[in-house]
Amino acid sequence: MSSPQVPSESLAKIPRSLGGTLRDYVALTKPRVATLVLFSVATGAILAALANQIPVDWIQVGWLVVGAALVSSSASAFNQAMEIHTDGLMVRTAKRPLPARRINPSEAWIFGVLSGIAGIAILLTKGDPAGAWVALVTHLSYVLVYTPLKTRTDLNTIIGAVPGALPPVIGYVGVVGHVDPPCIVLFGVLFLWQIPHFLAIAWMYREQYAGAGMKMLTLHDHSGRVTAAQMRNYILAMVAIASFSILTQGRAHSVWDLFYLAGVTALGGWFLWSSFKFYHKPCYETAKFVFRVSLLVLPLLLVLICVDTWIASPPVQPLTNNLELTQ
Repeated sequence: MSSPQVPSESLAKIPRSLGGTLRDYVALTKPRVATLVLFSVATGAILAALANQIPVDWIQVGWLVVGAALVSSSASAFNQAMEIHTDGLMVRTAKRPLPARRINPSEAWIFGVLSGIAGIAILLTKGDPAGAWVALVTHLSYVLVYTPLKTRTDLNTIIGAVPGALPPVIGYVGVVGHVDPPCIVLFGVLFLWQIPHFLAIAWMYREQYAGAGMKMLTLHDHSGRVTAAQMRNYILAMVAIASFSILTQGRAHSVWDLFYLAGVTALGGWFLWSSFKFYHKPCYETAKFVFRVSLLVLPLLLVLICVDTWIASPPVQPLTNNLELTQ
């Protein structure tokens, strides 16, 4: 039985401490998701500088991260405001500020609007404006496309992986204003990584998703074999796209290339091994193992890609005044 809800008109009568209110607003931003977003934005910005042989402007990277964080917070607030009912039906989300009636829906909408405007403004002024446009597309596709589809089709995980893979593009384009092959590789890695990551979550909470009317691939896969096969296929594709830079024309093969390929293969193999454990025994524990491994694999893989770009690119030449051009 679900707990009785407090009428929204009486919400103002419920005393709330300043600390509790702040914690609730932080919860609106989905901080665990935001952490991944911020790391990938920073990775994209750093990779853009390395790939284009320009110095890393750490202050600009910081501003891009702050701007993207505000846009991400806005999207998360809108998402929770749109899913109050379904969140209230699941144990894992019922204690969120909105279904628990600690924050009024109008407060969430206002917070989302203000944080979104502030984030876009920062991205427009502190980096290339193209980064702000990518952030806006990410925000709108997450809120207006992915969120409604969660109760309509089990393809929502794949569709939602598109806005989920755009944060590094925000950072990359925010620095150089265009898309290069390294940016495409970064997008592809994050897109493909998300599928087994979220399939693991979907299996862990499959009964709760079913009770809330969420359409997930795992709901009709009683044996777990289809879910495991999807995990395997996307992990293999992730390893392939991460190895793309080694196969590009003009790349000088060296000991580092072998080290990079070994690192990508090891990380992908670890991820793949976790999916095999799930395949042989599909249950909450093995799905959680896949989830935990995914959280470690992604940052290590992104760092490896950045180091590879740094080593493979020519050294950055310091800017000097060429007086001969003015004579």
